Amino acid sequence: MNQIKRAGCQAIVLSAALGTIATTLHPDWRQLVAESYKSAVERAEEAGKRQKEDVEDRLEELKKEKKEKKDSGGSAGETSPLAPAGMFVNATYSEIDRDTRREPGYEAKIKALTVGGDMYLRNNLLVGVAVTVNRDDTTYVDRLGDLDTDAVAVGLYGTYNPTDTTFIDMIAGYGWLDYDGRRNVPNDVAEASYDGRRLNFGVTFGKDWYSGRYSYGPRFKYTYSKTKIDSFTETAANLNNALDIEGYDVESNLAEIGVTGATVFSQTWGVLSTQASLFYQHEFSNDAQLIHLTNVGTGTPSTFLTDDPDRDVFLGSLGVVAIREQGFQIYGNVEKLFGHSYMDRWTINGGVRIEF
Repeated sequence: MNQIKRAGCQAIVLSAALGTIATTLHPDWRQLVAESYKSAVERAEEAGKRQKEDVEDRLEELKKEKKEKKDSGGSAGETSPLAPAGMFVNATYSEIDRDTRREPGYEAKIKALTVGGDMYLRNNLLVGVAVTVNRDDTTYVDRLGDLDTDAVAVGLYGTYNPTDTTFIDMIAGYGWLDYDGRRNVPNDVAEASYDGRRLNFGVTFGKDWYSGRYSYGPRFKYTYSKTKIDSFTETAANLNNALDIEGYDVESNLAEIGVTGATVFSQTWGVLSTQASLFYQHEFSNDAQLIHLTNVGTGTPSTFLTDDPDRDVFLGSLGVVAIREQGFQIYGNVEKLFGHSYMDRWTINGGVRIEF
């Protein structure tokens, strides 16, 4: 009887050891899901978010410039005190560090360029279009692999002023994403190329108060987005190292409430403005999901549960804008994510705006 017990214990210990070795030698299942699911979705979200924030910055500056020119001689009932049309170019660099949870952690470096143009249809109504190109290089922890993302997004935006100090901003965008992923497995590399698309719509309600050189006011934002990632099959020297994954859709409903403030200093050459903002963000959707995948060589199916989103975070920013009397602006901005339980992100951007 004792020999049977010892044999049973040895079998349990051996099975546990083999399971530990398998987990150590084959992290590719976890890595695959990270590449094909949340990482791909997060890359799409970053591309859409970049265009949205670039356009929001553009509209914020137009409001401030409009107020300055009106105070210096314009009239609310006449033709817009701003030039009827303008354009902007914005360059951005971001870095993201994501901790390992159910999905492996990674480091991402993102470069983006947004070009847009807009015009006033009447004094209190502006419409515009923007195009954003985005390059995202993601490297996973423990040399598990990497994911390269190229994205292009087109957005239509506008702002309407019911009164001189209130506004409604809107943006609707559609983006195309191209992914190239690589997983490092023992003595092999599994690779895949696949596509994604992202649709988004956002609206912002706000009001500003002015006191001398200072302005401040609340902002209420809502953004809906839907990301679709296509199904794909990996290639590898050994098909037992390759995986097939189903396509999927992810929806996001993001609400934000915050406050912005600015200070204006008149200069001989124009106006210098410093500004700051702080927003609380809450995600209502984007829940953890079971992802279905299949080993190409063996046909063995498997499932994986993704991470839950961090539903409540804060986003802060600081910036400076130099405005020439001719309508030429140069600006820079730093943005930081706060309070996220497993992700750290900071962004720096700058660019120029020109009025015609």
